[in-house]
Amino acid sequence: MKNYRDALLASSGPTVPFMPIFLKDLTFINDGNEARILDGLVNFEKLRTLHTKVQDIINIGVKKYPLSSNSAVQNYVKKPPVERAMRKLGAMSEICEPRQ
Repeated sequence: MKNYRDALLASSGPTVPFMPIFLKDLTFINDGNEARILDGLVNFEKLRTLHTKVQDIINIGVKKYPLSSNSAVQNYVKKPPVERAMRKLGAMSEICEPRQ
């Protein structure tokens, strides 16, 4: 986990966080600290720590990927070609999974 955290801190480009590590951190912060301290006061230090960790997760996703717009790809995603001819679909199926 330390290697992942070090690599994450050293990265400059956009990254996708490995959520189980962050969920583990949040769980330990939540379970390892009392919600209330002496005299029933709210434990604001716990809340600050949780806030800092959540902000770290959010900040990882802020960096944008440097992708350029491609109208052909956008059109394909918006309206993919759909084959409706049953014979052609059957032939395509045979190519993928030949009958035994």
